[in-house]
Amino acid sequence: MKKLGFCCTLLMGIAIFYMRTQDKIEPITITVERKDFVVDVSSSGKLHACESAIISYLSTWDSYITKMVPEGTFVKKGDVVMEFTDNELRGWVRESELYVHTSQLAKDESALHLAAERERMNLEIEKLKIDIKITALALEELRNYPSATELEIAENKYRHSLLVKEIAQQEYDKFTQSQQAKYITTEERHALENALQQAKKKYDLAKSEREVVRGGKHPYHIKQLQIEMKKKRLALQEIEQQIDNRLKKIQKQVVRQQAQLQEAQHQLQRARQEYQHMKLRAPIDGIVLYLSPFEQKIAIGQNAWRGVELMRIANIQQMEVRCGVLENEIHLIKKGQKATVYVAAMRASGTVVKIGKLPIEADKLGITSRSGIKVFEVSVVVKEANRHFLPQMDASVDIHIHKQKNVLVIPSFVITQEQQRNVVYTLDGKKEITIANRNNHEAMIEKGVRVGEKIILGDQQ
Repeated sequence: MKKLGFCCTLLMGIAIFYMRTQDKIEPITITVERKDFVVDVSSSGKLHACESAIISYLSTWDSYITKMVPEGTFVKKGDVVMEFTDNELRGWVRESELYVHTSQLAKDESALHLAAERERMNLEIEKLKIDIKITALALEELRNYPSATELEIAENKYRHSLLVKEIAQQEYDKFTQSQQAKYITTEERHALENALQQAKKKYDLAKSEREVVRGGKHPYHIKQLQIEMKKKRLALQEIEQQIDNRLKKIQKQVVRQQAQLQEAQHQLQRARQEYQHMKLRAPIDGIVLYLSPFEQKIAIGQNAWRGVELMRIANIQQMEVRCGVLENEIHLIKKGQKATVYVAAMRASGTVVKIGKLPIEADKLGITSRSGIKVFEVSVVVKEANRHFLPQMDASVDIHIHKQKNVLVIPSFVITQEQQRNVVYTLDGKKEITIANRNNHEAMIEKGVRVGEKIILGDQQ
């Protein structure tokens, strides 16, 4: 056994000696060069969407979730993102629609009744007014009675009846008092007597009429017409009052039914609004990010109540980082300065758009690495944000203050510290360097290395 162990050790030694005698493997190196060095102020913060909208449950009805789109889904404005139970609300909408329909029919019926009653009563009033007008014309005619024509007619009628009476008297006397009386028959005598009586009646009537016309009197007395006129006017006032009371009563009914219709329409409007709240729609384009109002992940079947915030729609086309800059560096920051934003292994360019005026706790910006430190909030808008950039992701930011042109620059990760000295390993050996300035990724070298020198990466032994 001892011989076997010795042989193994000997073989290993031979192998190691052989490997060391072979050509050495070339190490990985970088070349020191001159280029522009960007002086940065570095910070960190959280990603936020420049445009976002919180969606809340707005209905007054307690309900529970029946449908929801998965978190991270991209939605368009108007897309339905969540639905709730709506069976009771659907019944309320139908009931409200029926209430509006019946109220509208009742109001229309009362309006038609009012119009028909008004028309009928207007006709009745018009009829009375015409009757009063006719009576007024008759009364006016009596007041102007008699006219010259009427006097002339009455006089001519009297003279004609007088002449007819005298002729009839002469004929009667001629045949009854002369020698011829004994030759007339009884029938002829009766005819003469009748003719004389008729002539006397016409004469008496014409005479009486002439006296009436001359005296200014009329068979229809003026006072009687005045009384009749007064009665008709009183009747008109009475019916106008009745009509007014009747129309007011119907009008009140119409007003009540109009109010009922408005109440029904308002109820229907509220029912439809509540029904619309059973479907939450995206107010903007963006991705869906669920909140945690229930202290647990939102899921189908959970109850919701008015005002609870359920989700955020974030437009990730334009993002910003809200980072914190230390008090001793804030004087270097200006609006419009360019910046580089790093999120995980991704990067993007940005611009400073907003600088806070008062310092705040870093915890308020979600910067746990600087907990308890006062910082100034600085907003950096990300240009052409990567589609994988999502709100609340951690981000680091390098705000570019100015450039040092044509200086020696090497990557920061090749620098090591040994006994509080900054050193690098070159192909010529270990060298101490002096750093003039550095940022998160590179260092500007004042002295210690030269242009074109090779610095070893990785294992530097």
